[in-house]
Amino acid sequence: WYQRRVHKQWYQRRVHGVNDQVGLSRATTGCVAVCLFKEFQLSASYEGLVETVPGVNLELLKMDTYKMSPDKDPLFRGEFDVVKELVATLKNGKAAKNVTDKVIDKNGTPKTGGTGIKQLRENIAESKLSYEIMDDAAQAFLKSKIMDNIHKYYYLIAFGGYMLEAAELARNAVSDEIKEEVMLSR
Repeated sequence: WYQRRVHKQWYQRRVHGVNDQVGLSRATTGCVAVCLFKEFQLSASYEGLVETVPGVNLELLKMDTYKMSPDKDPLFRGEFDVVKELVATLKNGKAAKNVTDKVIDKNGTPKTGGTGIKQLRENIAESKLSYEIMDDAAQAFLKSKIMDNIHKYYYLIAFGGYMLEAAELARNAVSDEIKEEVMLSR
């Protein structure tokens, strides 16, 4: 019953609520992962438009052109050492981080331009900033919270990189000759 209902709602494009009943970070991470997938799904449909309708400018539809404000503190931009290493290692690391940051910002609070309840990078940064003024017990809790959220951010960027790579493979799965056959006349 549940699977049928979720399937029906997904394809009717209804608004969905997410509730993990414990914390905000897990629900936010889940929402970001789903939104990343949806972002690539939409991008693929735009790609089909570009392939079949002549004259559509592909540069307008690129997802990885998101620019975060350089005025933000590096902590709030998600510039952690482990993330920098990941971005340098991934084939499309910078693009993967840009797409992920865009989706994270959209899932953030309304004060940061989002539509959600928690902004993952800001949550990490705020925890790091308050770490120094806490007692030992609170520091131990905050340290595990910071590490957990950095892990989530890291894996979301890796997932974004995987989606970029999968999208490229799917785009190139069909030969140019077949694409020409299905393209509307120029």
